[in-house]
Amino acid sequence: MNKAILLLALLPLCAMAGEPTAADREVPQFDKYYMVFLMRPDEPEDYGSERNTELQAEHRAHLRWLWEEGYALVAGPFFVPDSDKMRGIVLLRGDLEKEKARELAEMDPRVKAGQLRVDIREWYTGAGVLAFPQQPSKSD
Repeated sequence: MNKAILLLALLPLCAMAGEPTAADREVPQFDKYYMVFLMRPDEPEDYGSERNTELQAEHRAHLRWLWEEGYALVAGPFFVPDSDKMRGIVLLRGDLEKEKARELAEMDPRVKAGQLRVDIREWYTGAGVLAFPQQPSKSD
């Protein structure tokens, strides 16, 4: 298409849009978090019923510690009946260094034991749209 014709076609749209408002010119603000997906590996380690039960208790204690130390905002399992790969999620504070987020996630006893693996993603959402229960705040 001829550039002149294209510009003429767009002129009415530009005129209808008018001047941008202050809200249009504002840069959106975001809050950052780390989503730690706890995934079942292709061949998870099996240590027998008794040790697996102990590892699960240690895993839950680790999640509780993350929350008490102010690193984790929320955590919980997934219920996915048609897939057992996605086991749970931990939402970590976004003000942590990425390496620190990975270190904390990989401290999980079930991760260290080869029963879970982590997939960590940075996640952004509108500033102030999420609220979490009060917890101790720790800074690095």
